[in-house]
Amino acid sequence: MDEPTNHMDFHHQILTLDLLKQQTRDGVKSMMLVLHDPNLALRYCDHFLLLYGAGETLQGAAEAVLTQPNLERLYGHPLQALQGPRGTVWLPC
Repeated sequence: MDEPTNHMDFHHQILTLDLLKQQTRDGVKSMMLVLHDPNLALRYCDHFLLLYGAGETLQGAAEAVLTQPNLERLYGHPLQALQGPRGTVWLPC
């Protein structure tokens, strides 16, 4: 799915992604999502593929891929990691 939560408010983003996650628990083996928000991706996904352009990619588990240097390179902007109730939250500096 390409950005299934685009243009939704927070409540509907979470509601939609909760529903999609439930679908994977109920028999669908996997789901591929394109998400530009690293916080939503971290909340719902366990494997990641970062597309840097010019054919360069980085893939793997969240702990290995979603690091500050990798995300700053991906978004071209400095980020700050904060610890929230569900884990790391990334904010632009």
